[in-house]
Amino acid sequence: MKKSTYYFSHDYNAANDVKILFMRQQLGMEGYGIYWFLIEHLADAGGTLPLKIIPVLAMQMHSQEVKVRAVISEFELFQIVDDEFFSIRLNKSLEKMNELKSANSIKGKLSAEKRNSTAVEPQLNRSLTKERKGKEIKGKETNIVKLPFNSEMFSKKWNEWKEYKKSCHKFCFKSESSEKLSLNQLSKLSNNLEPIAIEIINQSIANGWKGFFELKTTQNANRIESVVNWANQFQ
Repeated sequence: MKKSTYYFSHDYNAANDVKILFMRQQLGMEGYGIYWFLIEHLADAGGTLPLKIIPVLAMQMHSQEVKVRAVISEFELFQIVDDEFFSIRLNKSLEKMNELKSANSIKGKLSAEKRNSTAVEPQLNRSLTKERKGKEIKGKETNIVKLPFNSEMFSKKWNEWKEYKKSCHKFCFKSESSEKLSLNQLSKLSNNLEPIAIEIINQSIANGWKGFFELKTTQNANRIESVVNWANQFQ
């Protein structure tokens, strides 16, 4: 059976992206080829791939494994969470594509039903309205993301982070899964300690960063130690 082919957005000026320019400076056009090879395989896999597949991908590209790992981890082109890597930009394109496919599917189904019988149109419209309301209610129920820490302090800080991303970087989480991935990354960087997680958010906001990074130990060592000691009192 012939496999269906889908297309995702490929910016015509991607080669001039600052992150890609740094990658090309280090790895040349081979690095650029590796990047798009990874993007294609991620799209084919639904958006994520395990890190353990890197040797296989390197073999397919006739490239060195160390170069593939460098493209994934050294230039902020991909995110790594729970031994898997993905591209936030690609996942946004995949979400839009799935939404478009779903909308076209519903539109095609409605057209077919209308052609087959106009007698059932009132009943069909009622059914679609009921289904649409059901999806809206279900979406509202499942749109509440469970936070890794139950305190009101962390809840306020997380909302502050989302407002900062929206106002400074014009970014909003498009799905529950993308917000969960960001929370998982924050938990991992903070070793599941709420005070450190809050400090990481403060650090990113203070520096105008788009994502999370480990606390700078050279500048924050004393603060990290005091935070950990405070957290240990409650364990």
